[in-house]
Amino acid sequence: MSPTTAMIIVLVVAVAGLYLALARVFFEVRLLRHELQAVQTSSGPSGDDHPDLVLPWSSTREGPSLVLAVDSTCPACWAAVEESTRAATSAPIVLLSNEPAEVWQAVSSDFEIEVNRAARSATAHMSTPILMAVSPGGRVLDLCFPSRAGDVEAFIMKWNQREEIGHGASA
Repeated sequence: MSPTTAMIIVLVVAVAGLYLALARVFFEVRLLRHELQAVQTSSGPSGDDHPDLVLPWSSTREGPSLVLAVDSTCPACWAAVEESTRAATSAPIVLLSNEPAEVWQAVSSDFEIEVNRAARSATAHMSTPILMAVSPGGRVLDLCFPSRAGDVEAFIMKWNQREEIGHGASA
């Protein structure tokens, strides 16, 4: 066998191996996509109940609080703060930070500022801004990672409707 023929055979086998490896990667990605869809549909369309996320939190409010976890150095956080200010609600939104309250002085009239390092560190593994509905005991009922204009307003409107339905049913 000539060296050219051997080189062609090795090249064909290598290319075939690469195609098989790529096909396996696509198969794994498809499996992962199906698993993620199964997890999303099993927890409901809104992603309700995040039993593994409980914040060290106590509130005197009767129902859930809307909590916006933010960092002052995050431009997306400031956009979420601005959007939530425009989406006026009946109950104030709690701004959760691990920074001094003075950092948020400019928006303190629109929010309840909560400097809670323990609660903020419980969400530190997630990228801010994080908008959450938190029960008085600290259990996260629903959460949203606002990434587009309108995400914050949609989440707030959804929770305002739930609160109105909940109060209407108990009245």
